[in-house]
Amino acid sequence: MMIRKALPSDAPGIHEMHMRSIRDNCASHYSPREIAAWGGRKYDEARRVRTIQNDHVLVLVQKGTVLGYSHLSHDGELRALYLDSSAIGQRLGKQLLERVEEEAKTQKLDRIFLDSTINAVGFYSHHGYVSAGEEHTVTINGEQIRCLPMEKRLKS
Repeated sequence: MMIRKALPSDAPGIHEMHMRSIRDNCASHYSPREIAAWGGRKYDEARRVRTIQNDHVLVLVQKGTVLGYSHLSHDGELRALYLDSSAIGQRLGKQLLERVEEEAKTQKLDRIFLDSTINAVGFYSHHGYVSAGEEHTVTINGEQIRCLPMEKRLKS
């Protein structure tokens, strides 16, 4: 397994793994309607490539297959950290998160903030993230998806 900066050619693999991760890993905490709206989004190549080119996107790959990815925006928002179900339980999420935090420090950010999926709150809490507000929803394809704002202050 290798973690590296994403390339535009990774965009289709990122999308496929992202949608699969939602369907496989989030179904225990979200309704079938929420999962269908959230994990069934169509591939938008221009959007994915633009994100790879403009933000800090990392991929976890094995033999050319994307098994995880993260997306950190320039303002410190962790917009995504998803793993394929086959990569869970191997400390790969921790490794990906550590790389995100290293990049945030390189960018001289004082914190990382995110809207955690309900099923990932324990993961982020374990790695020093704390609640930053009340549970709220984001709308994806007309469905309200519950999430919890979290943040971590970074030490220089």
